Amino acid sequence: MKVNLTLNKIDLNQFMDLVRSETNGAYVTFDGVVRNHSKGQDITHLEFEAYEPMALKEMNKLVQDAIIEVFDGAGQEGESL
Repeated sequence: MKVNLTLNKIDLNQFMDLVRSETNGAYVTFDGVVRNHSKGQDITHLEFEAYEPMALKEMNKLVQDAIIEVFDGAGQEGESL
């Protein structure tokens, strides 16, 4: 499993090409959109900040916890799920 942070726009088709495989049964994505207003104010853009080393560490921990919980450890150390 791989975790990344990016400043670039994510191409969903390119991402799906990375995870699509004859050995995978499914993949799930979430794609959200931002409404153009909130509490009577226009929303023109969003800004996100992250302390990259901590964000990557925590995201990797979430992935490992999910692997252990859902797959009882399968998929660790580069194994196929």
